[in-house]
Amino acid sequence: SAYFAGFRAAQGSVVTFLDADLSHPPEILPEMYALAKEKKLVFGSRYLGGTPFETSVAHRIGTSALNTWVRFLLHTGMYDHTNGYLTLPKEVLLSILSYGQQKNLHPFNHILYGITIAAIAKKLRFPCVEMKAMYNKRKHGETKIPFWWGLRVVSQDLLYTLKVYSRLR
Repeated sequence: SAYFAGFRAAQGSVVTFLDADLSHPPEILPEMYALAKEKKLVFGSRYLGGTPFETSVAHRIGTSALNTWVRFLLHTGMYDHTNGYLTLPKEVLLSILSYGQQKNLHPFNHILYGITIAAIAKKLRFPCVEMKAMYNKRKHGETKIPFWWGLRVVSQDLLYTLKVYSRLR
């Protein structure tokens, strides 16, 4: 809900979603912004060759399995739908949300909103690109997704991907 509230309050023509704990590298924002100005959706990816990904083994296995499943089933051509680091034109996101509403798919009702956004973007033929985006362990505070909750999120989103697939066919 915080991501959606931030999007609704955004005044610019390009919006970016990233974690506030600086686990995503803000240094690549200028390049992400430039690509978004070209009407592209830019996903920060931890799964492009050799990208540093500081996390637990369980987190890596869970996101790797889920991303492989999403890539296979939804044919997005992407490797990381679950990072949450995304820059795109606001008008494109409005189109994605509008189409999602018609299909009863609401990206921001899910922690891993990138799955829905990527799938609808593919359906609507909006170009998506991935950029290497290292993922740093959080320096302060605690994760809001402990192991068992993370396992539940991954399990639910494996099934949710089937729902997305069936509604976008």
